[in-house]
Amino acid sequence: MTAYNPIIRLVEHPVAALGDLAIALLFVTGLVFSWWALGHNLVSLAVKTENRSKRGWHYLPPLTYVAQLAAIPLITAIDALLVGAMIHLIW
Repeated sequence: MTAYNPIIRLVEHPVAALGDLAIALLFVTGLVFSWWALGHNLVSLAVKTENRSKRGWHYLPPLTYVAQLAAIPLITAIDALLVGAMIHLIW
């Protein structure tokens, strides 16, 4: 029978409980890094958008701008997958 109390689970099945803890901590670490990357992309895009008139974007933005813009939904999707995996791991 699976114990829902983490302390009881740690005593009854220490390897499984510590393995679950390690996986959860890896997910949290992934979330921290992806939130940093998302914030960095948002700030960088804001600065590039402000400077576009100085550099003279006429019709098409630079590829680096488009790549950073495309990375925002990708990073958000990775965050959603990590949160879903953590919820699945807990329940």
